[in-house]
Amino acid sequence: MNTSKFKYVVGEAKENEVCDIRLFCDIDEYTANSFNSEFLWVESYIKPSKIRVLINSSGDSVLYGMSIFSVIRNSSIPTECINEGLAASMGSIVWAAGDKSLMRDYTILMIHNPFDSTEDNKDTEGEPDYVKAFRQQIEMIYMKRWGFNKTKVKELMSGKEGTDGTFFTAEEAVKAGIIPVENVLKTSKQKIEKVKNAIEGITDNHLLKDTITSICGELSSNGSDNKENKHSINDVSNLNKNKQEPTEVENKTKTNNMDTGQTIDFNFGAVVASLGFKEKVEVPQVMARITELVNVENKLNEANQTIDSLKIEKAGEVTKNQNLTKELENVKAELQAYKDAEKKAMSQKIESMVQDAINTGKIEDSAKQNWIDMPTKNFDLAKATLDSIPARDKISTEIENDKDNVEKVKDSVQTVEAQMAKQVEAVVGKDFTFGSLK
Repeated sequence: MNTSKFKYVVGEAKENEVCDIRLFCDIDEYTANSFNSEFLWVESYIKPSKIRVLINSSGDSVLYGMSIFSVIRNSSIPTECINEGLAASMGSIVWAAGDKSLMRDYTILMIHNPFDSTEDNKDTEGEPDYVKAFRQQIEMIYMKRWGFNKTKVKELMSGKEGTDGTFFTAEEAVKAGIIPVENVLKTSKQKIEKVKNAIEGITDNHLLKDTITSICGELSSNGSDNKENKHSINDVSNLNKNKQEPTEVENKTKTNNMDTGQTIDFNFGAVVASLGFKEKVEVPQVMARITELVNVENKLNEANQTIDSLKIEKAGEVTKNQNLTKELENVKAELQAYKDAEKKAMSQKIESMVQDAINTGKIEDSAKQNWIDMPTKNFDLAKATLDSIPARDKISTEIENDKDNVEKVKDSVQTVEAQMAKQVEAVVGKDFTFGSLK
């Protein structure tokens, strides 16, 4: 199949043969969507024996780079990712996605921590939560793909003090254990030296990528290093092809299905692949799948509306319960206040009743506390008991306070005693001679 007008596929892709896809650009939304569409098309309709992803990228968007990583990792066809110049930042993540990761002996690998480059967050203190999440995701990929522990990955991503991450030549990547020595693709010493001299002292990722691209393009124009590695940078005019905006021709490329003779629109094929079809399908099947997805979306919207309604209803019930709880607390407070007032009034009533009983001589003052305790337990019984006790005059007190009364009492006592003595004397005699009673 002729895929020469494809943006990323190199040359003509054929069934059961190796297909090269070139990623020679920074990674953004457009790059990721276009690359993924072509990759899925090749995987689903061309069915090559292997897909080789040729990489020369300084990275960029973590979000869209992850989408490319996912597409490559989940490919049903064996994949190789080859570092053709620079695989830096998210470019290194894409490079790590293949079943096998290879480096040309003159290329550079660079890994570092993700960061927020937006103007709005430059002055924000601390690291945003989504940057932390991206960093943990990237750490996990390096750990899984390279077999490193978390501590080593963190050290490599942070780099030495004062540096942004860690750079590796192919030789250094082998020493670090990132790739085995057989995954280094040999080239001529002339190319190695020319690239080495050209990039010496350059630390900016974008400039590194462009310099390596330019040098390799010049050398490639004189022929490939060997037939085995002919998929390296072969066409200087195509090196920056990935930076061009898509043309109408590219968006409407037609390809022939060799088995059926049908003409399939490339965009239609990308849609088919994104819908999950791995085999050749007819339009009715695609429409049926789309209808199914639309129905699912409608049901999901209905479910979300139901959930929103339930949330509102629940919020109303919560508010209602809160109001009832508040009302109950108010009633309890009022009831307690009433009980306290009633208890105070009863205490005053008992105190008054007992004091009246003391004042009327019904009970002694010393027994006051006992009489107060009794009505506290049974008021009606205590009241009935006190009512049944007759009031007494305080004669002794009046006599004690009136001297005339005291003298009168004494005289009365003496008179009675004299009369009794006289009667006794009449009976027994003065000297107890016992006369007869008259």
